[in-house]
Amino acid sequence: MAKLWNIIQRISYAVAAFCMFAVILLIFINVLCRYVFSFSISWSEEMTRYMFIGTLFFTLNIMVSQNAALRVDILDNFIHNQRSKHILNLITYVLTVVALLVFTLSGVMLVQAGLTSVSPSMHIPMWIIYAMMPLGYFLALIEVLRKIAAE
Repeated sequence: MAKLWNIIQRISYAVAAFCMFAVILLIFINVLCRYVFSFSISWSEEMTRYMFIGTLFFTLNIMVSQNAALRVDILDNFIHNQRSKHILNLITYVLTVVALLVFTLSGVMLVQAGLTSVSPSMHIPMWIIYAMMPLGYFLALIEVLRKIAAE
């Protein structure tokens, strides 16, 4: 199972890297076209927005796995007992699981709402774009559950 999860994380990392590379490349090409050739690519802004969203959601599980996700550590600094720190970590994980479940289910509802709409410039079905949200949150949820099981 760990081997499958490593493959999923590598795919997620590759998709996020591709999305970020595409953002940089599209912005560079559009700026070049705009200022050198006085021509703007009409769909590039929309595509960079979607690629940036993809980067965000596909790196979420990687950030959780590397403990790089945002966390307020005020309580961590006041607690010196190992058992209390362990309990605080478990509480944090449980709250994170609840939040990720809510976000994942909200994302599924957003995908269902976007089944009939298309993007304005590129005419991409919006459910494809919206699907990045629950997928990213679901992968992060799996990573948090793995961390709980490892504790």
